[in-house]
Amino acid sequence: MLILGVQAAYWEMLDEGRITQTAANILMLSVEESIDLAATEPLCDWKGLEANVHFPSYYKFLQSSLFPPKLVTFFTVERLESACYICAAFLRAHRIARQQLHDFIGNSLLLSIYLPSSISNFILISLFPILFSISTH
Repeated sequence: MLILGVQAAYWEMLDEGRITQTAANILMLSVEESIDLAATEPLCDWKGLEANVHFPSYYKFLQSSLFPPKLVTFFTVERLESACYICAAFLRAHRIARQQLHDFIGNSLLLSIYLPSSISNFILISLFPILFSISTH
């Protein structure tokens, strides 16, 4: 199962210090939710991450003159940094898992079933910079 390869890649990234414990917890939770939904939905671990990589609407409120600009900048940078770590880890883990699955199975019908949902996640996540620029203006 591709998602188990993704989970193993997250553990490896945590062990290597590539991601923080907080990011690992978020990523692992998305994997667990995806495993729980595997019988009814295709690979859906990205759904569990979306809320952690998009800026909530209250960030617009923070930008009002009620709060010091340095404080707003701090929270914005923290949120952006966390989102970038999560997105980078997601992309890396899926690339690793897809490659491991391909190495194990080779070109087969089974692989063609798993990869489309993984690739669609890559398309969604590649839009992150565009979505970020839209949501902060």
